[in-house]
Amino acid sequence: MFNFLSVLVCLLGSLMLMAVAFTAITVQKVIPVAALNIVVKKVPIVVDCKEEIGQTLDDSRRFSLRTELRLLLEGRLEESDFLKFVKQLKSREFVFFVVRPSGINTFTVLKGVLDKYNDTVTDREVALSAAPEAADLENLPRPLRKKISFRGNYLKFLGRMTWEEMLLLQQLFDNGRDRLAVERLYHQSQKTSLPLDHGLEIVPEDWTISIEQQDQEDQRKDGPR
Repeated sequence: MFNFLSVLVCLLGSLMLMAVAFTAITVQKVIPVAALNIVVKKVPIVVDCKEEIGQTLDDSRRFSLRTELRLLLEGRLEESDFLKFVKQLKSREFVFFVVRPSGINTFTVLKGVLDKYNDTVTDREVALSAAPEAADLENLPRPLRKKISFRGNYLKFLGRMTWEEMLLLQQLFDNGRDRLAVERLYHQSQKTSLPLDHGLEIVPEDWTISIEQQDQEDQRKDGPR
C-alpha cells in the first residue's frame, strides 16, 4: 500500500507543475472535443476532472473524489462507480481525462482506481518445468523483475503483461513448453484486465469543452440508424 500511495504522490506532484504552467497562458474558453490532444484512434469518452468531482461532458455520470479515494484505500473497488462506468464502455471507446488545476487530485484517484484494479485482477501464475536461475533474473529490466515472483516451479505475474515483457521472459527458458506457458500467462493478463488506453490534457479552469463535436463524431462512426 505504501508503494502504491508513493506513486500517487509522485504523479500528483508532476501534474501540479504542469497545471501551474497552464495558468500563465491565455486561451480560448470554449473548445470542441476534437480540438483536444487525442492521439488514440478510438472514440474519446471525456471525463472532466474538477475539484472534488469527475463527470462526463453530458453530466450523466459523476464520480466523487472522496468516495472513490475511500474505496481505493479500503480495497473495495467493486463498489467504485468510476470502475463500473469504465467496464461498460464499448471496445472502440476510451477514457480521455480533461484535468483542471483544481481537479488534479480527482484525476490521480480515478486513474489510481484503474491501475489498482488491473494490478489486482491480473495476478496470475503458470507451472514451469523449473524456475530460472537467480543470475538470469538479474538480467531482466528492474520494472519487469518487480512484476514476477516464483512459488516453487510456478511463475506469477502481477499486472498486465506487454508483448515485449513476454519476449524477455521467454528468453529465460530453453524449454519450448515453458515458453508456451509464458505466452499463456501473457494472454491471461490481456483477457482479465481493463483496457489501459486513455488520454490526458490539463486545461484552465474557465475552459468549456463542447460536447457537440463528440456527438457528431459518434454519429459518423455508428452510421445511419
